[in-house]
Amino acid sequence: GDLINRMDMRLDAEPLSQEALELALAEEEEAVTMTPAPKPRRLTIQMIAERCLHRDEIAALSADALADRVLTFERLRLDRLSLGSMDGLEVCSGATHLHLQHNLIREVDNLEFFDRLQYLVIAHNELTGLQGISHAHALQYFDASHNHIEVADWSLLPQQLVVIELAGNPCANIDGYRASAFAALRHLMSLDEERVTIAELRTAGRGEGLPTEAEAEEEGEEEGEEEG
Repeated sequence: GDLINRMDMRLDAEPLSQEALELALAEEEEAVTMTPAPKPRRLTIQMIAERCLHRDEIAALSADALADRVLTFERLRLDRLSLGSMDGLEVCSGATHLHLQHNLIREVDNLEFFDRLQYLVIAHNELTGLQGISHAHALQYFDASHNHIEVADWSLLPQQLVVIELAGNPCANIDGYRASAFAALRHLMSLDEERVTIAELRTAGRGEGLPTEAEAEEEGEEEGEEEG
């Protein structure tokens, strides 16, 4: 912003020297670097209500009625609120879908009573591990992509997971990452937006009842002929 303004002011003056341009760029970069990080916030009933209800409805409800209304929410979109933790979520333990992406959360917790939770997105946060969801026995979709998870300890995840997203974490670059996931989680069918292959299922010891590679290839050719 300031750099562009300064450059605009000099368009009618003498040409900007290389030295002056480098200095202006350095000042702009320093200003961006010095921008304070957002302060972590704690989730409140009011914040949840503001994301899920129209303001007229909020205004018409008493504090107790608002708390009771929040208890009924099944789909929560609580992204980009600078949340520093999952404290305060326990009032929504009936939720089936929980979106917490782009916050400042360091660990998954307070989900002990989320018996109906099927879909959890906590991408772009500050997680360093996979702890905290082993008891979420209804969970099928888990997105913790773009965090700081060094090791994917699959034993910490619920066995019934069908889809996992961990792209953008250091653990996703480790040799054997996919193979270990499909071997440990017997219902897993997609990892980082890539469906499991028949070869991966066989390697994971999950090949029982699957067609052979030749049969699968033949079936694919037949489908192609039908489409043609």
